[in-house]
Amino acid sequence: MKRKLFTKLIMSFCLLITLILALSINGVSAELDTNKVTDFNGSKYRVTSIVEENALHGGVLHTKYTAESSYSKDVSGSYVGKTYAGEFYPQSVNVLEIPNNEDVRVVQWSFHSQTSIEWSLTTVTAMAENYESLHPGYKVLAAINGDFFDINSVASYGPLLKSTRGVVVSDGESIRPFDARGLSKSPLTIGFKNNGKADNYVQGGSIAFTENHMLALYDEDGNILEEIEIKSINTVPADGEVAVYYSYPTGVGEVSKSQGYTLVEMPANSAYVCEKPMRIVPSSNTNLYAKGVLEVATETKDLAWGSFGIVTNNQEIRNKIEKAAYVRVQKNLVGDYAECDNVGGAVFAMLQDGKEVVADEEIRNYRHPRTMIGAKADGSIVMATVDGRQKSKNMYGMTGDEQGALMKYYGCVSAVNLDGGGSTTIAIREDDGEFRVLNSPSDGNLRKDSNCYLVVMKEADFSIASTDVLNNQITFNLDTTGVDFTETTAIKCTLNGVTKEVVNGSVTFDGLTNNTEYSYQFSYDTKDKKDQPTLLTGVINSAKITPTFNELTISTGTNKLYFNPTITDPDGAMEYYRIFINEKRNPYLDEPIEVKYDLTNVSIIEFDVLVCYDLNDGKGRQEFTYHKVYDLTTNTFIGEEDEEKSGCKKELSALVVSAITLASALVLLKKREK
Repeated sequence: MKRKLFTKLIMSFCLLITLILALSINGVSAELDTNKVTDFNGSKYRVTSIVEENALHGGVLHTKYTAESSYSKDVSGSYVGKTYAGEFYPQSVNVLEIPNNEDVRVVQWSFHSQTSIEWSLTTVTAMAENYESLHPGYKVLAAINGDFFDINSVASYGPLLKSTRGVVVSDGESIRPFDARGLSKSPLTIGFKNNGKADNYVQGGSIAFTENHMLALYDEDGNILEEIEIKSINTVPADGEVAVYYSYPTGVGEVSKSQGYTLVEMPANSAYVCEKPMRIVPSSNTNLYAKGVLEVATETKDLAWGSFGIVTNNQEIRNKIEKAAYVRVQKNLVGDYAECDNVGGAVFAMLQDGKEVVADEEIRNYRHPRTMIGAKADGSIVMATVDGRQKSKNMYGMTGDEQGALMKYYGCVSAVNLDGGGSTTIAIREDDGEFRVLNSPSDGNLRKDSNCYLVVMKEADFSIASTDVLNNQITFNLDTTGVDFTETTAIKCTLNGVTKEVVNGSVTFDGLTNNTEYSYQFSYDTKDKKDQPTLLTGVINSAKITPTFNELTISTGTNKLYFNPTITDPDGAMEYYRIFINEKRNPYLDEPIEVKYDLTNVSIIEFDVLVCYDLNDGKGRQEFTYHKVYDLTTNTFIGEEDEEKSGCKKELSALVVSAITLASALVLLKKREK
């Protein structure tokens, strides 16, 4: 009996250990209160398990849950069928918890195309990549989709096709300074001060912009020198004042959905024009965002779609414009959102300052995939998505009240619903720099949206200026001009499990394996903290081994030449090689190479050898052309020095023997071009 009892105890202990280990995968804590339930207007939410956790940079935490929710009423829907009041239905939930500090920012972003004037639709991950491409030194940690938008391109929210429904302010740029829902419903706006304080998040309130546009003058470093009020649009300004001229959208045809634009004539006197702006968004005949370099207009111009101009006879202002590196035209934020650098629209609120907000039944009483954003009392941000319309995957989607219960569960005191359905998307940045979509889009693939919310963090104050890559050694050379060394006491790099300190701007790792991928991570020490991680991470490959030549035999047959090289290329560094003979430009690529050639009365053969290789050392493909002369009577090469053709490089001395011959040129050649 005692032995059986002992055996049961051992089995129970092993089972407990197994459960703890299972719950600890991906850093998931084993402590999960499955009895916790939150209530919102009679609807409920509870978590059943944690699927995965991901600790991102800056203290940002992602968690994926399986959960359940119930609604206070029966709901009929075409996607998951009828669901009943008070019954719990399974949900797949992703949550981002973003600490309130000045290191991590929330940015409202829309795709910025350098070639298209119109509003561009693209996926959330593409918008994240677009942001990074335009903001060197910043990385996107995570992203969710944003506001409703003109999905059918029928000018649903104003004449500019594909635009968002709500306001768009991105890093202080007032891209779209109005809400398009009209007077029947109050606009719902959210903003982010990104100030690290409890008032970081703003929801509700009154959204307002300056009555007139403002002309901002920038220096070469991107600092605003001065802002000047623009009092006229497309009309000659009063004496001493400033006018802006631009073409704007005039509407959409109901059948063709084609869009018209008005050509605007701008006078030549006291005028400046920008015909290729950095970005221009003419939302209407009274709302413009534009940024670019101005040039003096020497003649009257018809401003086409995608250009803008400034007119003023004020000589003092003209002097300032001509000294500015570039300018911006926009309406500036005022009122309740004046301190916010990022502002966007939302659909309806669930929570406002700790109180439940019950939305209209027509927009809350349906189960759909959902995207939400809100804030805790300390100003930290919560972003969440719920998958839906996929009953077979236990993804039922939520009603508005269930969303409220969810956001209360994660500690929010204010929260709103964003665009959902097929637009619902949440993604995080992986260690390799790629973005991974965490939810299950109901369309089966990522929808192209109009805007998104990004979690952004600045990289380190230092950067990689260059790398020196060999097959057994990698050196990082840093640009540390932005580092305050009175605060930063050390910069470190970890590669292949080895951590070394950067000395005199560089750090070298030896004893590496050729043609191998390595991950690296930079960190730094301050007076108060050690080993602070940075976003300066990535992967790098050691170089391939240089191919080596073993032997080349050249022989003749009846009007034929035979070339038979033997080459060792363990890492596949050779891209291709070509041989051209006696001005005949047909490439001979076979190996062994057999060349048909009339050898009658021929004693000398001239060769041009084009070689290409890539050692994966960051230098890319390198091509070299060598001219050789071969004596058929003595079976020897004439001359020991190579004559470089135009465009050739002399960078092979470390790769070939001192007297470079045709054979030694073929040291680098193995692969035939395919």
